[in-house]
Amino acid sequence: MLGRYLQENTSNANTKVHLLDSDAVAIECAAKNVSTKTQYQHLADCWRPQTVGASEKKPHSYLSERKKFSMIVSNPPVHRGQPDDFRVLTKLVEGGASRLKKGGSLWIVSQEQIPVGVLLGKLKRQGVYSKVYCYKAAGGKFVCWRGIVQ
Repeated sequence: MLGRYLQENTSNANTKVHLLDSDAVAIECAAKNVSTKTQYQHLADCWRPQTVGASEKKPHSYLSERKKFSMIVSNPPVHRGQPDDFRVLTKLVEGGASRLKKGGSLWIVSQEQIPVGVLLGKLKRQGVYSKVYCYKAAGGKFVCWRGIVQ
């Protein structure tokens, strides 16, 4: 649903949406919610591809740090059958900045107790992200974090 929302609410009708997930069924479901001419499906575990896409000219070039995005939006998995597993979240936050265009934003949706702010704050102090914001949902269970690169 994040992909569809972004596609419907951006100022550019030709916004390209890249859907990444480590679960092929999740990719199929997400693909049904996004326009087919501007969406790309990738089976990957964060930045590491799981398969080579048949329709890609350069296999998984979207994962390269040379590919720059205006926005990266994720609701990363943190439970994966275990109480808490922050490996994908950590890779996403640490690798996201190098894949963003100047002024680009990394958006992370998570439950309030997940330490997204700690990870973004550490990288902000190191100069990786120039600004970090937290938006709390009504009811307090979920938050949306935003890290901006300059």
